[in-house]
Amino acid sequence: MASSRTETSKLFAGDIAAYSDAELDQYLEANGRCVKVEDPKNLPQDFIQRLRARTCANDAPPSRPIDLNYVSTRLVEEPVDRDPSPRSPSPATTIDLNDEGNYREHYRRNLEKETEYYHKLISDGGRPSHPISLGYDAAKNLEEYREILSFWNPSANPSNEYGWMVFGQQENTWKEFRESQRRMRTDGPLEVGSVFPALPAEPGRFAAYCQRLHKRLARHGFERSFQLNEDPDRQDQLTTWIEYLGYEYMEYERHANIMKRLQPQYNEAWKKLVDSKVLKPFETEESFKYFFFLQLKQEETDAEKVKESATSIVKLADRAWQKAQSAGLTRQSLWQMEQKLSIARSKLTAATKSLEQISRRRELIRKFKLQTKSYRIAKGDANHQSILLRWILQQVPLIELELNATKVSEKDSTEVNGGRQRRLKRQRQDGENHTLLKSKTRPSTLRETSSTQQPRQMRSSYTNPSALPSKPCSQRALRASRPSNTKSDSAKSCVVLDDSARVSKGRRRKKFSLGSTPNSRVLRRSSRPRRPPERFQ
Repeated sequence: MASSRTETSKLFAGDIAAYSDAELDQYLEANGRCVKVEDPKNLPQDFIQRLRARTCANDAPPSRPIDLNYVSTRLVEEPVDRDPSPRSPSPATTIDLNDEGNYREHYRRNLEKETEYYHKLISDGGRPSHPISLGYDAAKNLEEYREILSFWNPSANPSNEYGWMVFGQQENTWKEFRESQRRMRTDGPLEVGSVFPALPAEPGRFAAYCQRLHKRLARHGFERSFQLNEDPDRQDQLTTWIEYLGYEYMEYERHANIMKRLQPQYNEAWKKLVDSKVLKPFETEESFKYFFFLQLKQEETDAEKVKESATSIVKLADRAWQKAQSAGLTRQSLWQMEQKLSIARSKLTAATKSLEQISRRRELIRKFKLQTKSYRIAKGDANHQSILLRWILQQVPLIELELNATKVSEKDSTEVNGGRQRRLKRQRQDGENHTLLKSKTRPSTLRETSSTQQPRQMRSSYTNPSALPSKPCSQRALRASRPSNTKSDSAKSCVVLDDSARVSKGRRRKKFSLGSTPNSRVLRRSSRPRRPPERFQ
């Protein structure tokens, strides 16, 4: 059965305020010129002025005036069968929108409010129905947003100037959930909240709340494991979203329990209506919408007019037949007049029967609607709530992907920072090793190493075979034959060469046989470069 939000017995202030003058006249005619809405507090002041204007314009009979006392009474009443905090309130302030400047200013202010609600919702951990940058008009035409926007704006009336303002309702709903979170995490007495009653102290309230939440989600097939945190601010985003799912399931079960309790009464009333044979073959309970009853009323009005016309014809035919009798007309003429009267009476009988059937049909359907009103309201609310639940379930894997992407990003950032720190640590260790190596090396070794770094032209004079003596010579004679070099002389380094071997000065890379050179023993130990210990290499 379709949602009953558009039915005569269940209209909202935003819906009826958006009616045109013709639609408003039809509504008043069908409802005894009384306005009945589910949220009378949200009736705009200009709509009440329209009601007064329609009363004067339509020249209504005195016996059926618009009941403004009823409207005033409902404005201060609290609906008994509705949530004390409606999720679709219509703004109560109105301005003259015929002026272009006023309209733009009015729209700008509303857009600022919506933007503020949007960012509040996100900062508090909620998820908006659509990106505000997309705009309502664009989002409602996209498949992924169409259904959830139908939840926040059930009327979907293009003439409703406030239909696009949905973030205020979403932020208010999320704020109520956050309040419920805090209330369930304390054992002390609870004061009256925004939509919650006062409760006495209850030891172990949070543990009992967790148990009920797991059972509720399991009843609806949600068996994912999760663990609530006693501090809601320290709870991760996915767990909070799952807790919100359980919160909305609680609202759904409230309507579903009413349906279950009233189901037998509804079935009995429907069976009685079907057995009355007043329904057409294609008609079901889903056919009983607002304009369906307008059609029934119009059919009854048309049948009354047909009956009145048939009654007039019968009266005229009867008067003519009586005149014919007194005028002494022929039997043939009297018979013809009598046939016309009989036909007129037959049409009157048919019109009367048709009117009775139409009136009976309308009355039985109206009685069925009254008897099943509570059931249909609960069913409509449950169907409406299921839209939100489907959207919440669709967000669970999206939140998981977002959290996984965040974890991967943090891991990559940690690895990059760790690699940079390791490189810096190695560089510091290398610098410390180099400093320690310099401190461990003896000065004589440094001088010997530096002494080996002689100019290239000086080395070549030593290694040229033509410049070497043909016979082994003493160390003194070899020093005498060298060019004067203070640095090399101070190193006290000496190399003995024969005709078959050549040794380059500096660090030894290969062992050479010095044979039986008599002066090989005079090589000092300090003249050989020392290799640093392996732990510093």
